[in-house]
Amino acid sequence: MIPLPFGGQNREKLKKSEYALGILGTLVIFLVAFLYAFEVKYFSNTFEAKSMIWRSLAVGVIAGIIAGYFFSKPFNDGLEKLKLYIFSIVISLLLFPLLGSLSNRLLSFSPKQKIEVELQSQEAYLQSRFGRVKTKKKKDGIFLFFVKDQKFERVKTKEVLFPDSKKGDRVSIVTKKGFWGYEYFIEE
Repeated sequence: MIPLPFGGQNREKLKKSEYALGILGTLVIFLVAFLYAFEVKYFSNTFEAKSMIWRSLAVGVIAGIIAGYFFSKPFNDGLEKLKLYIFSIVISLLLFPLLGSLSNRLLSFSPKQKIEVELQSQEAYLQSRFGRVKTKKKKDGIFLFFVKDQKFERVKTKEVLFPDSKKGDRVSIVTKKGFWGYEYFIEE
């Protein structure tokens, strides 16, 4: 083996607590990614989801600024303070849409309700990372298009909910009002 100059002899030795903190941070990153992956289907079945996301982002910016203020107090260097502010804001912007959707859905104590909507169509979809691919593969789900409160809406379902209905028919769907007031579709 050929010895290389500066081959690690000046490397900083980490403590056990620093290793544990690194492992915990990695697990948190994977947990957030995992939760986002499973929450996407609920985002798409929430009415006015864009509004919920924008409000969550606004609250995230405010929370990030407040966290940055408190965490940067011990530092005198302006650059270090700026780094903490930016880090706090970015982390908040990444977390708050997820927290907004989860809390809207999981902290909801209102009962389920059936509402009437005007059916527009029910179309099968096939998800692919490569765009539309012609295949005989089974469908991934159904897009249900309808008019609710004079707004055109789309939700995802696993199966066709109204096989004998046609465009313009009045059908009943199940919804629930979330904790933050954003209503979401429930497939039963």
